[in-house]
Amino acid sequence: MCDDGLMTSPTHRAIALLSLFSVAQCWSGAALADRLGVSPRTIRRDVNRLRDMGFPIEAEQGPEGGYRLRTGGDHYLAVLDDAQSVSVAVALLQAAAGAPVTSTADSLRAIETLRHLLPSSVLSSVKSVHAASGTVDVGWNVPPDTRLIAELAAACNRKVRVRFRYCDSRGRVSSRDVEPLRILTTGNAWYCVSFDLNRQALRSFRLDRITELTVTTFRAERRDLPDPVRYLQQNLTETPRWPVWARVRYLAPLEMIVGEVPRLYGSCRSAEDGTTEVTAGAEDWDALAGHLALIAIKLGVTMQPISPPEFSDALVRIGRRITSFGAP
Repeated sequence: MCDDGLMTSPTHRAIALLSLFSVAQCWSGAALADRLGVSPRTIRRDVNRLRDMGFPIEAEQGPEGGYRLRTGGDHYLAVLDDAQSVSVAVALLQAAAGAPVTSTADSLRAIETLRHLLPSSVLSSVKSVHAASGTVDVGWNVPPDTRLIAELAAACNRKVRVRFRYCDSRGRVSSRDVEPLRILTTGNAWYCVSFDLNRQALRSFRLDRITELTVTTFRAERRDLPDPVRYLQQNLTETPRWPVWARVRYLAPLEMIVGEVPRLYGSCRSAEDGTTEVTAGAEDWDALAGHLALIAIKLGVTMQPISPPEFSDALVRIGRRITSFGAP
């Protein structure tokens, strides 16, 4: 039985019902009421609400009867247009990436339900996004361009080359010809892991930095390449990709510090004396000094800069700035 507090919301119940229909097409009213922790009368109201939204749910009488979600034919979820359907698939993938295990399962089942309800013209795009996408456990917040995701996902599945303009983290713009392999999300940002034809190497590209995408008809070659998910994980968490880096020591145990340093920005290790050393990067010295100092202030611990001198200078600037706030 589901949590009573959660299931008081009609929206949550509607999502839960769709999730259950992806597990089994036919459910008795009593079984649905038991699973959602509500009365059979509430189930009838929720089913009617889904019908009003365009979901083809039928009621079958008799001992083997119940509610059945009809699939196939000309019946599909008419309240979503093509772009909205792809957006829903993208949103569910993001939910699966960043949610607890139970919500992840619901999101993936909801994707499966959509696949049974959409017309073939839209279903191909949703299937393409789902098949070519995956998740990586690091994060920040960059809204996805669902049209770009759909086009790159289609290129991945068709195994064709693409070209685009790309702006790197330092603002340099270049033209890229690549063979896209996978579309991956950290839960908050999207990347395309591709074989770069100009550099003859695997590369990852943030989708919000891609413009002027052209999908070609040239077939991608068969190559023996590393796993795209593992490559991106290492690229985001191990490669010194920020313009400035610093090392500091916190006079606190590792378990106290590690949750405060996102893996996208740096790494932590426990020193022999029980303190924690952090290596972290950022776009500039003042931003890095502010972020690392804030950890010490938040936790009430001492931070000692190790290297380089530019970081120590930035700490002094930040300190003076904070002190000036209290000046008359």
